[in-house]
Amino acid sequence: GRGFGEARGRPRPEPPEARARVQSRLAVMAITKGSTVVAAQPFAEYRLEDGYLVLNPGARVVVEFVGKEGEELGWLFGYEPGKPEHGWFPQWAVAPSRPPAVARVPATCAAAVRGEPRGPALPQGSSAP
Repeated sequence: GRGFGEARGRPRPEPPEARARVQSRLAVMAITKGSTVVAAQPFAEYRLEDGYLVLNPGARVVVEFVGKEGEELGWLFGYEPGKPEHGWFPQWAVAPSRPPAVARVPATCAAAVRGEPRGPALPQGSSAP
């Protein structure tokens, strides 16, 4: 949707030690109603009968509602496609299916940003394109 593109359009590079502190803030920016998220942590502290989803790592969940205040803060409501159950699950257990660029930067990208040679060294006798 529109909001997701706007959130991705303003990456905020952070030093590694700050990354953990801003991780939940980035997730809040990226997760909106209609987003698909992926369970990164297992969540089985509550039962389906009580209105909560039980998540296994790797489960894809469609977000129907994002809790923003009071007891709902930090909680999402949604369902796993193909399953009939709808329920609440904690935001800490999931990650956006397309995380913002600043969340995880592969080593080769970090090297390129610092101006170092990109990728692994070429074998002897090879020439770069």
